Amino acid sequence: MGIIKRMRKVIIFGTGLYGKQALQFFTRENVMFWTDNNENLHGKLIEGIEVIPPSELKKYLNECVIVIAAKPEFFNQIKYQLNKEYGIEMALNYTFLKSYINDSGISVGEFLSGCMEKDIYRLMFYYAEEQEKHAQERVEFFVSVSDIRRLNPARGGARRFQLELLMSAYRLSEDLKMSGFEIMIDGGTLIGAVRHGGFIPWDDDIDFMMLRKEYERMMGFYKNKGLFYSSDAPCYDENTLYSEMSDFLNECGNDYAFCSNGKFVKVFFKRTPEPIVLDIFPIDYYNDDISFEQLQNIDMQLKKEFDGNTDKSAVKRDKWYKAIRSSGKIVSKMESSHLCYGLETDFIKMCNSYFSLNYVLPLKKINFENKVFLGPGNPDKMLEMEYGDYMQWPNDAGSTAHGANRRFSRYKNYSNPRYIHTKSEAEDFCKEINEKAGDYQLIVEKYKIFNWKEYFDIVDYLDEHDISYIVYA
Repeated sequence: MGIIKRMRKVIIFGTGLYGKQALQFFTRENVMFWTDNNENLHGKLIEGIEVIPPSELKKYLNECVIVIAAKPEFFNQIKYQLNKEYGIEMALNYTFLKSYINDSGISVGEFLSGCMEKDIYRLMFYYAEEQEKHAQERVEFFVSVSDIRRLNPARGGARRFQLELLMSAYRLSEDLKMSGFEIMIDGGTLIGAVRHGGFIPWDDDIDFMMLRKEYERMMGFYKNKGLFYSSDAPCYDENTLYSEMSDFLNECGNDYAFCSNGKFVKVFFKRTPEPIVLDIFPIDYYNDDISFEQLQNIDMQLKKEFDGNTDKSAVKRDKWYKAIRSSGKIVSKMESSHLCYGLETDFIKMCNSYFSLNYVLPLKKINFENKVFLGPGNPDKMLEMEYGDYMQWPNDAGSTAHGANRRFSRYKNYSNPRYIHTKSEAEDFCKEINEKAGDYQLIVEKYKIFNWKEYFDIVDYLDEHDISYIVYA
């Protein structure tokens, strides 16, 4: 079954009180190693079991379950460390796992003898779901007693990261202005500017937008300077894109560079250990005879058509949507009263209506964290059209920040990879290999699957048909 193997032993992360409790629960014969961040313990025996450094964990993933046994406030830090430093996503919370096993009425041995990779993911999902429920309850209470307009700024590491973002964004804005381009803040950045005078406290990115003419001119300008990268990676494969851009930044001789992910332009700034990334969205004029409801239907239909292509690279997507814009059937070749995000961005479905031209132009100066940026001419009306009453808590308050699960790992290059993220693609793949043998490496792109049930449907289907696969988190 490829990398999907039965789990036989436990590795306990944490040698303190929680770790000792975990050892008692799992019993010594079921525990292969301890692991701990305390280097003084590495190589020593505790209760007759060796303590290994976390850097060695990856070699045991196919035969062990990693169980984090630490105080609740340290669990997420350790899980983040495993993911960030060692590329390990599969790790379970001891307290949750103990309750799950006890509530299921099975023994530790029964759990370990039948536990597979998909079961680990399923338990991780159950744990995340439980934590999200508790967090949402706290958020709902906080929302009921607080005014979103009077929140304090972020603190600690989150604030330091915001200030790094700010300096990169201001540098980009000023450089573009010096080169004769007009770029305006957008989205959550614009909300933050109007409502908070800066960052929304929990925000972790900065968004810009440009009129299509400026947007295309900017791309051409930076392509001529050798600072624009075009990727042949599968569209939306952020893992490969971030890896390739890290290499490009080292080669281009500049401390920032541009690329397209097939939806919009991303600007990468050099930073250790990871780059600062800013987004620039294009906005288009649309034909006046197309209602916004019609545009949303067209947008969905075009997305389905593109997803039917075998070549889903960012380069292909850029060319495909450019041909649609050039036809003039949907996107106007002249100014019109209908403005909205470009069809390729996937953002049209999230808007309530077109942007009014007199709300966007002329651009005006807007203060953001004591720096001056350009923004739409009437930001208040623009935000109302896009978000409704943005001075109140949003209906989805408490949802996970969209930047929280970004991955920067460099993945192995396979000679003949096949990427799937829907059950229909899994079915097509099985049908194809039955009809025509081939040496493929099947990769399930879990980071594209936002419905956990669909993810489990895919891997269960592949397991039933004895198909080997790798999961990209």
